[in-house]
Amino acid sequence: MINDYIKGKLPHFFKYAKDKTDSQIEKNSCGYIDGFEKLIKNIPLKYSIKNFGKFNYRNLMKNKFIEIDDTIIDEYNKLNRKYHYQIEQKNKENIGHIIKTVKDELLSLEYNENDICDMIVRELFSNKKTPHKRLLWYCFGDIIVKNLKNNIPKNSIQCEKCGERFIPNVSNQKLCDKCGSYQPQETKIIRCSDCGKEVVVDARNMTKTRCDKCQNIRDKELNRIASRERMKKYRNNKKVE
Repeated sequence: MINDYIKGKLPHFFKYAKDKTDSQIEKNSCGYIDGFEKLIKNIPLKYSIKNFGKFNYRNLMKNKFIEIDDTIIDEYNKLNRKYHYQIEQKNKENIGHIIKTVKDELLSLEYNENDICDMIVRELFSNKKTPHKRLLWYCFGDIIVKNLKNNIPKNSIQCEKCGERFIPNVSNQKLCDKCGSYQPQETKIIRCSDCGKEVVVDARNMTKTRCDKCQNIRDKELNRIASRERMKKYRNNKKVE
């Protein structure tokens, strides 16, 4: 009887208690615990921050063009699986021990803290896009804050047209000086979605979002991910055989 429960899926409330996906949990059984799902409404939060602009994860990095070493990512993922549920805010001694252990393991791979932080940021925000970033904040939060201060000018806002950050001359200014002036229609200036560099493109080009350098790096990353997926599929097929 116990084996039947062990082999089954996890309880439905683990979706909220343990961040499990729908494929890993049972359907809502309408029990006492599962019933809270219907009682507690997920009301979306609305923020009225003006001139906040579009989030660019590159501002969290020191080296915006760094290439990812899979060795770093594999080690971080292994450590994250091991310590993900052990991080408790109430136990400061436990957190300190985990942070030291994780950083020592990653630094043993012969990269400095800034490079390791940049690689993990790029992986979690660009490639994997996971909400589980607590270990990153605990281990490298101070470096990320320092990078933000260096990358974002104080009292600056983002231009509503090109996304470039600028310091407004008046309180209601929404466009940077360049976008606020006349531009010829044969070409247009876009801002690279990765590095923020200005790129002159044909005005009819509606798909280009990166400079050539960042596009080349992105293509390499996509090829790297595709290669890992093919290798994973190959290994799984070998196991089945």
